[in-house]
Amino acid sequence: MRRNVESQTKIFARANRNSPTKAETMLWAELRLLRPYGFKFRRQNCIENYILDFACIALKIAVEIDDISHAESQERDDSRTSRLEEIGWMVLRFDNIDVLTSPKTVAGNILAKCKEHSP
Repeated sequence: MRRNVESQTKIFARANRNSPTKAETMLWAELRLLRPYGFKFRRQNCIENYILDFACIALKIAVEIDDISHAESQERDDSRTSRLEEIGWMVLRFDNIDVLTSPKTVAGNILAKCKEHSP
């Protein structure tokens, strides 16, 4: 049963990678610029049965972009964040509008956290 859920999660993640939102596309362009600093991110990465918008596997940093619909699912987001933190992940959340209006600032904030948690 668990394997089936994981397979479905991976299929959904692949579909999400193939049809990113505008905010995801904008932030992805910025996150790719962090590679020279040694911070490599993945898009729509699966951790357990969760799909992370972006993940730096080496540092266990998850980046989530929340749009207006996330306000309706706050309890689910809190539970998800708690579980990810239990297994050692740091979860950074940004509003969709912040990414759309200032992707460089959001990426700068992410870079600062990466530097803080870099060995």
